[in-house]
Order: sequence, then C-alpha cells, then structure tokens
Amino acid sequence: MPYLHIITAQGEAQTYSLSKETVMIGRAKDADILLHDAGVSRHHAQLRRTGELYLVKDMDSSNGTFLNETVLQQEIPLRVGDQVRVGQTIMKYLVNPPAKTTTANMVLGPNDPQFQASMFKADQLPYTMVEQSPQDDTPTRQHNLLLLNRLSKDIISMKDEYALAEFLAQHILDWFQADCCAIVYQQSHPDGYQLDIKAIACSTPDMVRDLTISKTAAQEVIENKMALFTTNAGQDERFKAQDSVINRGITSILCAPLWHEDQVFGLFYLDTTEQEVRLNMDHLGMLSAVANLAAIKIDNLRLMAAAVVQAAMERELALAAQIQARLLPGSSYAFAGFRCLGFNRACLQVGGDYFDFIPLNEDVLTVTIADVAGKGPAGALLMAACESILTTLVETGLPLQERIARLNQYILKHANPRQFITFFHAEIDRRTRTLIYCNAGHNPPILLPAGEATTVLMPTGIPIGIMEERDVPHGIHETPFEPGAKLVLYTDGVTETRNAEDEEYGEQRLLDLVAVQRGSPAPALRDAILQDVDRFAAGTEHQDDLTLAIVEHEV
Repeated sequence: MPYLHIITAQGEAQTYSLSKETVMIGRAKDADILLHDAGVSRHHAQLRRTGELYLVKDMDSSNGTFLNETVLQQEIPLRVGDQVRVGQTIMKYLVNPPAKTTTANMVLGPNDPQFQASMFKADQLPYTMVEQSPQDDTPTRQHNLLLLNRLSKDIISMKDEYALAEFLAQHILDWFQADCCAIVYQQSHPDGYQLDIKAIACSTPDMVRDLTISKTAAQEVIENKMALFTTNAGQDERFKAQDSVINRGITSILCAPLWHEDQVFGLFYLDTTEQEVRLNMDHLGMLSAVANLAAIKIDNLRLMAAAVVQAAMERELALAAQIQARLLPGSSYAFAGFRCLGFNRACLQVGGDYFDFIPLNEDVLTVTIADVAGKGPAGALLMAACESILTTLVETGLPLQERIARLNQYILKHANPRQFITFFHAEIDRRTRTLIYCNAGHNPPILLPAGEATTVLMPTGIPIGIMEERDVPHGIHETPFEPGAKLVLYTDGVTETRNAEDEEYGEQRLLDLVAVQRGSPAPALRDAILQDVDRFAAGTEHQDDLTLAIVEHEV
C-alpha cells in the first residue's frame, strides 16, 4: 500500500496511507488530508488512483502545486520518492511506511536542497502577514508592523520615483540585514524584455562595483508572477549553477514582485551570504507588503507625471489653437464687391483644415480651402506651412498654375510621405466676372449662379503632395461669376458628419439644403448649413475638422 509522509508547515510529521480512489488535499473541512497551512487553498490538490499508480493534479489553487519543486501544470503519475509541496507542507510518496521518526528530525535542515524553497502567486502574498492567528502576534511581528507603518508614512510624501527606489533599497537592506537589495524593473526589448536595476544598496560600498544578482530568480518572479525565496541557494537546483551564487557564495535569495492590475513591472531582490542570516517567511511577508505599497506609490507617481505632461501639452495645444485661429482670416472678410465668410471647428484642439481670402491685386481675390490628411498637431503644422507658402506665392504675383506647382513641390519635399492636401484654389476677377480655379482632389465647391442652375466644381487633378507636377499636372478651369452668384466651399467634415445611427450627412443633403437656401444672403446661408449639420449629428461627437467658406458677389 502506498503512503504519503507529510511534514506540515508547523514542522510536524505524520503518515497517511493511500487507499481511496481519490484523495483531496486542502484546508476545507471535507478534505481527506486537512492541512492548517495559510498557503494552501481549500481544495488545493488531488490524488487519483489508476491501476497501481496514483496521479497528482493541482485543483486551480492560488499558490500552485509543486512536484519536486517544479510547478505542476497537468496531472502526473507519482514515482516512489517524489515530493509534492503545497504551501509550506511537503508530502513524500512512499510504498512502505517510514520508520518512526520524531518531529524534530523530520523537519528539513539547512543543508537539504528543499529547505525553505518556495514560490507564491503575487496576488496571494498578503496572506503571509494578515492570515496569522492572534497567538502568532509575537514581539518581532509587532516590531515589523511598526517599521512598516513608519516606512509607509515616509514613502507617501515622496515625489520622485528614482528617489523612492533609492530610499527603499537602503532601508530594506538595513531592515533585513541582507548583503544586497536591488529594485529591478522589467524593460521592453525586441527579444522580449531585459532587466534594469533601478536602485541597489549593499552592506559594504565596495560590493556595488562587482555585484551581480541572480537573473534566474528575477526572471522566475516576472515570468510566473510569483514571489520566491530560498534559504539554501547553493543546493537549490534552480540556482546552484549560477555564477552569482557560486562567486558570491549566496545562501539566501528573496524576491517579491512589484505588480499592479495583474501586471508585474518589476521586483524587489534580496540576498545574503551569511549562514546566520537566513531569509524566511516573515521576511517574505514584510517584503511583499513593502512591494505592494511601493507598487501603488510608483503607479501614483507615474500617473502624476503623466498628468503634468498632459497639462503642459494641453497648455501648448491651447496656445497652438490660438495661433492657428489667427492664421485664418476670421469669420468675415471684406473685398471690393464681394462678401466673404468663413467658419472652422477642429475636432481636436488644433486641426488640419484651412481656408483663406488673399487679394492678388485691387481687382482679383484668391479664395482657398484645403484639408490636410491627418488631424491634430501634425496636420496643423503642415496647414500652417501651406498657409505661409501660399500667401508668399500669391503676394509675389505668380500665375495660379505656377502657384499650385510650387506648393506641390514644397509639400513633396518637406511633408511626411503619408501626408497630402486636398486643395481648392481660385481667382475671382471682379472686372471680368470670372472664376478661375484648380481643384486638387478636394470636395467639389457648390456654385450658385444668379437665376441659373446649381453646379459643382469637380476636381481638376489629384491632391497636392502625391506626385510631381510634370507627371500629373493639375488642370485649371474657368467659369462665369456674375453679381448675385455665391460660391460655397467646405471640407469633408461637413459631408461626413454622422448621426447616432452612423448615417452620413452626405453631399446630396448639402446640395438640397443649398438649393432651398440659395436666395438667402451669405450669413444666413452659412448659419443654415451649420445648424442643419449639427441638427443631423444630434450631439454625436464630430470625428473630423469642419470648415465652411462662402463668397458672395454682391449686386
């Protein structure tokens, strides 16, 4: 008959004969093997007989089940001599009952490879301090709680993450009388991640120069999201071959993860080479509590730093929005014989839409509307450059065709390859009563001749900033613009406005509205369009910049 020889968390030894088909191990009253171990779940592990064998299986426990100090991932047959660990309880699988042994010599000693070598899930760490019975409240524990309380008060007032790490490393080193204390962060890397020592403290200053920490221990904590400690690293299979353990003669290692919202972003690492100073479960509980406090504080400091950056960015964007507003001609513009109106609303603080009215001479007015691909600061910067270049080109008196070519070349040379501009640029001559225009891939403006049918000014070329002018020249068209005529220019923020049903406003809806309102003066026509678009959206957030401009040839 097989047996389990059990050494409890309290160091007591007992033997359990296996005769049932299934044997439940845990802290629940209905468990076949009832363990009073804070690291054991109610139904922690199960043994199941199949033929002459017993198989062991973890029952989704909080801290995991270990077979010969390897995390149990699936049901596995037991072999004679195998050791199963749950919490701090070790069970050895035997086929013959062991010789009667006293409790004292059944407790694993410091030279045994399995002596105090454990891992615990990060979200279960608090039990090491809080799940103690009142009779466990020793003077040492009371002293540690006082130190923890004092430490928490100190770190609450700290404002700098680096200073916090330095402070904690030194205080924990002194507190635990260790040789080395390091705070290690996990940094993203093309091959996965790398370990970055944020702060380190040593018992003697010369140690820092040649100090190495156990990367295996740190990686186990990060990858498994578990705390780890061993009090005999030289004989622990996980660490005994490591250079750091051999060269420095490390005896004890203790690691507790820094974790927040189920993400481990670093860890506390402690080690010692002193045989007399052994890190134990009390140390694990205290370090875990400090790690929890530190993780919350670090997260708060990062949120505060992000908020400061965000506030600075919002101030800069607000200033940029003011500057951008000054670059536009305003809501109205006066030119001999013409009434010019405009409206611009960015969906973010700054936008990539642009409109302008620039006189070429006392008889000719240039009218422009443009939409930079992309929203936000990048679009706004390119829009500002476009406005500056175009103003210079107009004021130097270059012909319309050459202006378009020069602007196209500038955008090709200086803009991001993924950026381009849909662009409508026209000259309105009050003497000849004509409108000459180039539509570089922009939404077709609506022309309302006095007493004649509505027409749309379709694109005469592709957007600027895509191809060289010599390869795909932009066409120039001419049309009459008599007194009483109106020109309505807009960006796709008007026609692509969506309502709660995800329906698009569309060009036809705009054409129908303009046809109904064509007899209205320019200000009333502008207001009617904006009100209709907002009524259609019914409070739905705008997803694009919205710009509208109207030119009316006064009678």
